[in-house]
Amino acid sequence: MSKTRLVLMPGMMNTRAAWRGVAARLEDVADIRIAEFGPFDSIAAMAESALALIDEGQQAAIAGFSMGGFVAAEMLRQAPDRISRVALVDTSVRIETPRQAQARDELVAAAQADFDAVVVAPAAANVHPDHRGDEAILETIRQMSREVGLQGYLNHNHALKHRADYRELLAGLSIPATVICGTSDEMTPPRLSEELAALIPGATLQWIEPAGHMTLLEQPEQVAQALRQWLQQ
Repeated sequence: MSKTRLVLMPGMMNTRAAWRGVAARLEDVADIRIAEFGPFDSIAAMAESALALIDEGQQAAIAGFSMGGFVAAEMLRQAPDRISRVALVDTSVRIETPRQAQARDELVAAAQADFDAVVVAPAAANVHPDHRGDEAILETIRQMSREVGLQGYLNHNHALKHRADYRELLAGLSIPATVICGTSDEMTPPRLSEELAALIPGATLQWIEPAGHMTLLEQPEQVAQALRQWLQQ
């Protein structure tokens, strides 16, 4: 039996490394491709690049983490016939509020002055307190930030600042869907995942704990198990 093509979308300032621990645990059931979004400054362009990882005339399962959740939603908007199922991990599909946009602009300005201090150094900011002493997790986050770099940071902030609201689109889905979130996620709080699960007809909601926002790195086994259940749904 052929494996399901599974396209994984990383989050802001992430490389493929964000998904590797999860992907390694799913290779027996999925043919996995991991997108890279550093060069792109719009959600639409990111979605186009991820859709290119699906063979012509074929369908794929897609899973988007954080910023990648917006990309997954945009893929569903651009090419719904090419998507067989969707997983949304530690994400939301709401537009940015004026207050969030102002805070983003301030961070961008600060990062342009001192990228390492503003973006690379705070590696522990989005993980659970239990994991803030885990140097393997923190160094992975720092290394991803360094690899994506300042221009990638500017690109990702531009894309997120101008993102669309996909709630209406998700409310009309009729494919297997799951929503996954760390119980202590402060970046995209659990209430946003509860909203997503309520929006999407038939969606399951799966909690990861203990975990903050970086569930892929904090609890790869739990995330992989949640995705395995979704793939076999």
